[in-house]
Amino acid sequence: MNSSEISKLLGSTTDEWVKFGEVLNAPPCLGLYVIRVTDAKAIGRLRGNSDLIYIGQGDLRGRAKAHRNLRSDFKGKGWLLHLITTGGSVGGLEIAFFPCENPKQREDELLFKYFTEHLELPPANNKLGTLSDSQKLVMAAMGLIPGSTSGRGELFLKILSDRRSKAGGSGL
Repeated sequence: MNSSEISKLLGSTTDEWVKFGEVLNAPPCLGLYVIRVTDAKAIGRLRGNSDLIYIGQGDLRGRAKAHRNLRSDFKGKGWLLHLITTGGSVGGLEIAFFPCENPKQREDELLFKYFTEHLELPPANNKLGTLSDSQKLVMAAMGLIPGSTSGRGELFLKILSDRRSKAGGSGL
């Protein structure tokens, strides 16, 4: 998954990337924000390549302000972004904002897509988010849930049984 796919995945007509750290006017609303390597330069992942460094959500203006000052004290996410921009061959970063409804759900969807494509999260993300039952099934089938590589059938039956219980025995 690359930054060129983000607008399409979010159904957005916006694809405006701004130099990270120089954001003056983020939208004053909830939504997603994505940080990528400048000029969409792809970097190697466990599987494939991607230019995405971070996928986040929340109050866009507040998050832009919080990320504006890169840190070098190993606190918060700022230190890793600082390291990426100053210590490696990656170069600069850019950020784009995508106002949307249900930003947490959309973030979880994008992180899941990224994870299933690259077998890891973007470099500055540290947790996958909430998985739906169908996403758990996909991950179990891929052998990505601990303990699921030899017992995929058992895990599938457990998830199916849990869903039936929640639905009052009616199944999927």
